[in-house]
Amino acid sequence: MTAHQSDSQAHSVGVERLRRALAGDDGGLTHAEVLAQLPTYCEAERLGLPVAQQYPELTAHLDTCPSCTQELVALQEAMSWQEAGPMPLPAGAGQPDLWFLQPRADRLRQAVTTMTQALVKTLLSSVQQRRLRYQLDPFFDRVAELGGQFRLASAAAPQPLAVDESEPSPSRDLLIATYLAAEALSRSLPPAAWTAQPLERTTLALIHQEATRAAQTVGLDGDQAHSFVEHFTTLILHDARSLARSAPIERVEA
Repeated sequence: MTAHQSDSQAHSVGVERLRRALAGDDGGLTHAEVLAQLPTYCEAERLGLPVAQQYPELTAHLDTCPSCTQELVALQEAMSWQEAGPMPLPAGAGQPDLWFLQPRADRLRQAVTTMTQALVKTLLSSVQQRRLRYQLDPFFDRVAELGGQFRLASAAAPQPLAVDESEPSPSRDLLIATYLAAEALSRSLPPAAWTAQPLERTTLALIHQEATRAAQTVGLDGDQAHSFVEHFTTLILHDARSLARSAPIERVEA
């Protein structure tokens, strides 16, 4: 068949569809029959096949039926989305930050670990930095055993309650002091106190108070205690978000 003959046939089919449509006769296909054939029709159309010639009755029905045409358009869009695959995320978009779904113990552990690592790196030797790596898990395991309410006994300080060590350990002392101060602050300060820029004087005073109390509880001497309080406060001033996220989340009753 020549191109001229193909165009002539398509024109004849179109004229016939128009004549039947004007006469109110679409060829007899019901809506159900048309909808049942739409996936095959749509796939043939996608492949570039001459659907007007292969499905003349269905094509004629679509020319005069808005509802079935809408179904065809919806099916075409669905097939296009399927071919395109998942929609790419905008540039710079990352995973949603669902920190609030984490248990408070995990959030507090993350904050204390990050702060202690920074303090040990600043105040102690590389040997103590390596030692800290082996102290973190035993310490937080002990905290979990105590229900998150870790406290040193009032006898002598420092105490080997957190990790299995009997000799003095500066890294362990900083870990315990950081935990005590961070846990108290995240529990006592409301979220609004952490978002204020700059932090209010009352907030700064409470940070200094809890850091000092933690240093005394662990048994840090004068210079050690001063350095701990100063650097602990500085860490919070630079990034209060991690500690703010360690606060208990209030549950709203439905």
